[in-house]
Parts: sequence; C-alpha cells; structure tokens
Amino acid sequence: MRLTLCLLKKRPLGYLFRGKYRLVKEVTAKDRNNLINDYAREEENMFYLRHPYLTYEQSQGHAQALKKKEKWLDNFRKAIASGCRSDLRSCFPVDTNSANLAATGSLPIVATAATRSPTI
Repeated sequence: MRLTLCLLKKRPLGYLFRGKYRLVKEVTAKDRNNLINDYAREEENMFYLRHPYLTYEQSQGHAQALKKKEKWLDNFRKAIASGCRSDLRSCFPVDTNSANLAATGSLPIVATAATRSPTI
C-alpha cells in the first residue's frame, strides 16, 4: 500500500513552483540566515552611501587639483602633433597580430561561383 502511494503520487503540472497547485518550499534556518545577511550587507552599503568619504564639493575640488583632464589633453595634443597615428600603426602590425588567422592549407579550398571557370 505504501509503495503504491509513493509510485502513484501526483506532481503539479507545468512549472513546479508557480500556479495554483505549486510546490511551496519550506523556509529553513539557512534561508533565514542568508536573508538576514543580505539585509545587513544592504544596510552597510546604504550607510556608506549616506556618509561618503568626500562631499560632492570636495570631490570636485580634488579632481580639479589633480588636473587630470588638463594632463590628458596635453598628452593627447602632443601625440597628435607628433603624428602618433603612424606610430600606432607601426606598433601594431597587422601581419603579426593576425598570424593565427592565416590559412594553413589544412582545409580544402572550395571554389565559389565567381572563381569557377565556365564550363563549355
């Protein structure tokens, strides 16, 4: 009798965890602890967002004091003036960077319609 009940047990149709006849998982202690840890992590992140290390004004002044934008523009202008485009092309030659894409001859070459000789 018990074997029959186990073998003929009905399962919910379709997706098991949705719908009218779904399976509902029990909440375990591990699930509770994971949720508590997630809330604690989120609260800690919100604390750091509410109390930033620098204020907005301080961060603006900090970035301006470093003069990163001016330094980048100076370097960019120097590179353009020295003709860096030709230098970049010489630094990254196509034949060495794409050597792995070269045909090795191991695959048969299939003639396309444009390369076939016309048959008479």
